[in-house]
Amino acid sequence: MISPTQRTIRELKNIGRRCGIVERFNAHIGEHGIRQDLFGIIDIIALDPQLGVVGIQCCGSAFSEHYKKITQTQYQETLDWLRTPHTRLEIWSWAKRKIKRGGKAFRWRPRVVEIGLIDIGADGSEWREIPGYDGEYEISSTGFVRSSARTVNKIILHPGIDSHGYSQVQLRGRNMKLVHRLVAEVFIPNPENKPEVNHIDGDSQNNHAENLEWVTGSENCLHSTRILGKVRGFVKLTVADVREIKRRLADGERKKDIAGRFDMAESTVSNIASGRRWANV
Repeated sequence: MISPTQRTIRELKNIGRRCGIVERFNAHIGEHGIRQDLFGIIDIIALDPQLGVVGIQCCGSAFSEHYKKITQTQYQETLDWLRTPHTRLEIWSWAKRKIKRGGKAFRWRPRVVEIGLIDIGADGSEWREIPGYDGEYEISSTGFVRSSARTVNKIILHPGIDSHGYSQVQLRGRNMKLVHRLVAEVFIPNPENKPEVNHIDGDSQNNHAENLEWVTGSENCLHSTRILGKVRGFVKLTVADVREIKRRLADGERKKDIAGRFDMAESTVSNIASGRRWANV
C-alpha cells in the first residue's frame, strides 16, 4: 500500500515541483526505532519557482493530530521555519473519495492546507468570539476565522472567493459569511447602524479592521466614484488577474511595471507577492 508520503511525492511531481523526502529512520530511539521529521515538522522538501522552499507534513486522515503537532507541540520549530525568508509550510492529508455517488470506485484526494504565522498566533492579531455561534468560532483583527478553543484544535478556516471578489467562509452547516462583514461586526462600532462595510483602500482582500468602515449605500458609492476613482490603485481583481500577476512576479517583472499594466498601486502588487493578499490563489 502506498504511504501518504509516497502519494504526496507522486502528486508533487505531477504538478511540477522538484521534491525529496527528508524524514529519516532513527534506529537508536525506542525498541524498534522511529521515523523522525526534519525539525520535527517536515516530511518532504519541495522547490516551487513562485513560492520558494516548501516544507510539507504528510498524513492520512489524522489531520487534526498533525495540525496540533505543527502549531502547538513543535511551536518554536514552526515559528523559526515560517520566519525564514522564502519558505512555506503545508499539510497534505489524504482521504478516499468516491468517484461516483453510490458507486464503489474511489480515488485518493489530498487536502492541502498552508500553515502560516496566524495559525500559531504569532502575527500579532487580536482574536474575538463571533457572536451567534455559541463560542464555536473566533475572528482576528486581520481578517482570519478559526474554530475556537471549545474545539480540539484552533484550526484556521481557509476562505473562498465569491463572485464579487470578497472572501467568505462557511460556518456552522452551510452558512456562508463574508469575512469583511464579520470583522466589522466584531471590531468596529456602528452607533449609527449603517448597513454596509467599505474597504477604505479599495482592496476587497484587505480585511484588516483598520481598512474597514461602516457606511451608508450612498457613502459607499461616493467613495468608489469620487475618491477611489480618482486615485490610481482602485481595481477589482479577479482570480485570473492575480494568477497572471503572480506569474509575472515569478518571471522577474518589476512590481512597478505590473502595477502600471493593471492600473493599481504598487503596494497592492507587493501585498500579493508577500502573500498578505490573495494567498489562497
